[in-house]
Amino acid sequence: MRTRFFLTTAFVVAAAVMAGRAQAQDSAEVPESQSSAPEAPPLPPLPGGLAPGRIAKTVYVAGEAGWDATRKSSVFDTQIEAPIFAGLSLRAGATSSPADARVSPSMFLKLDVLSQRSHGVAASVFGGYRGDGFNLVPALEFGITLGGRRERLGFATSFAYGQGLQRSERYGDVRATTLFQLNRRVFLGADARGRFDLEWDSDEPAGEAMVDGLGGGLAVVKLGPVFVTGQAGVSVLSLRAGGPVQIGPAGRLGFGAAF
Repeated sequence: MRTRFFLTTAFVVAAAVMAGRAQAQDSAEVPESQSSAPEAPPLPPLPGGLAPGRIAKTVYVAGEAGWDATRKSSVFDTQIEAPIFAGLSLRAGATSSPADARVSPSMFLKLDVLSQRSHGVAASVFGGYRGDGFNLVPALEFGITLGGRRERLGFATSFAYGQGLQRSERYGDVRATTLFQLNRRVFLGADARGRFDLEWDSDEPAGEAMVDGLGGGLAVVKLGPVFVTGQAGVSVLSLRAGGPVQIGPAGRLGFGAAF
């Protein structure tokens, strides 16, 4: 546990140094006449991931319900994200599943290191604890998220590494989202996420996954400070023990508010 604590601390400190250098460079290189230029509007809040940049000035709260046919279970997520200072934000939440009566908390620190206005793309680094890591093993998770917007088209992607706190579990997590702003209130696009096992020893409990994922069409409706998010697509599950890849319908519906 001490090693993990030191690694987490080093991660946050290194990210803070990077952010400080980037901000100092921005101040030195951007002329005063351009420093007040408006930045492209950020993407609306995205489901199930840590998007770069600040979601809300004060706080963002959200809830999401979903169904996954491959796992034959429903899932409920709650999230809250709030800025702490400068480019540092805190995101906390919980995931629950009535199928096994578990509640899995999560908590992440996210630090913005690049802005779209100054660098052409927004980027953040993040790290924290996820109670429902790969194969439902609690894990420490660290990664980077990138995003940007060009007129009506926006994108966000993240790459993360998870170190399980049980059974020597290790995994990778990749997510990608694209959105097109149809009008002032409606965004349409696609969202996909996948996780894959990085542990290759022979001590694997029965039923452990090798790959799981979810992807499909995405719609976001903005109603003032409130966002309604819906996704319909397919989920994929491949087990370490082999056998056919399981594919089934999946969907999510979420509500959020930014203040």
